[in-house]
Parts: sequence; structure tokens; C-alpha cells
Amino acid sequence: MTSRNLLALLAVVAALALGLVACGGGDDDDGPAAAASTIPPCSAKAPGVDRPDGFPDGLPLPTSFLATGADERSGGRLVLDGVTTDDFETTLHFLQKELPKAGYRLTEGEVEEHDAESNFSGHGVRGRWAIRVADGCTTRTTLSVVVQPS
Repeated sequence: MTSRNLLALLAVVAALALGLVACGGGDDDDGPAAAASTIPPCSAKAPGVDRPDGFPDGLPLPTSFLATGADERSGGRLVLDGVTTDDFETTLHFLQKELPKAGYRLTEGEVEEHDAESNFSGHGVRGRWAIRVADGCTTRTTLSVVVQPS
């Protein structure tokens, strides 16, 4: 291999590595699925964070939910990311049952084997939640919620 070919190969490898590191997302990410990749899902002692100011206090979240990230984005969007110590099915059933009981209407959702999401609206906000089986931790579920004024 010539030194020119070796340099070209190293440049490609460096670009790929930089692309993987940069895929964490920024302020332009539109939803919880993009933010979910930054959650430390299996950390038993993940540091908790507070809900962002203005996040609806009455929006039901599982009792085992630990918020690991919060962000304010454009358009009044508030993002809350975290993890539950509940499995995927338990978390899914909680959200599908408790949000409507609390006065939120669920729309445009889908459930797949290891992830689910749904839009919701009520109490002056609209939003979207997304859950996913935590990588390597089938007994934990990541949960991300985005809300904004309706």
C-alpha cells in the first residue's frame, strides 16, 4: 500500500469515527427518539435531574422514572429524557393507561418489538413520548418526552 493510499484510508476512518461521535444530536433534533441515544440506560446510579421549568407537573411518568437529561428547545419545546427500572411492557402499559386517565389524548402511536411512541395532547400542551428497551438491560426502559404549548 502506498503512503498516499494509507493516508486516504486513515482520512476515511477518521471521518467515520468523527461521524459516530457527532451523531448525538443537537438543538435541531425534533423528537425524543433522537435524544434517547444520550441516556445512560443501564447505570444503576445515574444522576437525576429536575424537570425543566414549565414541564407539566400533572403529566404521569412511571414511579421508577429517573430523569437523566432535560433540555429547552426552540418553539417552547421541553425535553425530558430518562430511564425506568420497569421492563418495556410495564412502561408501555403505564403510559397507554395513565396518560388518558390524567386527561391526555393519545394519537398517532406505534408499537414495535423493542420500541414504541405516541403523540399526545391535553391540558394546554401537545407532545410525544418514546420508549425503548434499554441496550443490554431488558429490565429497564428508556423514556423520552417532548412537550410544547398547543
